[in-house]
Amino acid sequence: LAAALGSSPAVGTAACYGGGGGFAQADWPFCHEIKAGLLMYYGQSGNDMKLGLFAEAWTGGWSALALAGNGGMKGASQLVVRKASGQWVAEDRHSNNYATPAMDSLQDVTLLFAREESGSTSWGITVPMVNCDIDDFPIRNVSQWIHWARGQTHDFIYHGQERGQFHVNLMNGPAPAVDMTGAT
Repeated sequence: LAAALGSSPAVGTAACYGGGGGFAQADWPFCHEIKAGLLMYYGQSGNDMKLGLFAEAWTGGWSALALAGNGGMKGASQLVVRKASGQWVAEDRHSNNYATPAMDSLQDVTLLFAREESGSTSWGITVPMVNCDIDDFPIRNVSQWIHWARGQTHDFIYHGQERGQFHVNLMNGPAPAVDMTGAT
């Protein structure tokens, strides 16, 4: 069932923390392996949700996470991190169609950090969990669709095949692994 939903496994502490990206478990309590070399970090901070991304062996391009109600980009709220005029920026975008996501009129994403070093990219942002922005998808205490995408340059253009989706509960972190030892 997990494979059918596009879910990927939560990662153990050793694989998430102490490697590249500079994410500490005290600040980023949850980690999710999107695919090999691509990790999402997250955790609640007051009324905000912290989201982070570590892309091993990936530099020179934009990257994004998105909150969605389904596995497609229509209706999703994209959180894009890229360089514009040589400076890191975080952009709050949304898509109503299968086209370049538009900038939200209310930019309520905050860039905590972003860097490209040792051949990898990492960044962290915060977004309000609840707001009155009609272009933002709400963060709820349920497993919800998260999308990811990466571009070949920092210009925000089509991602090609560098994209995907998975399920995660941002409020409670990954579900514990089920021990099937001795199951019949």
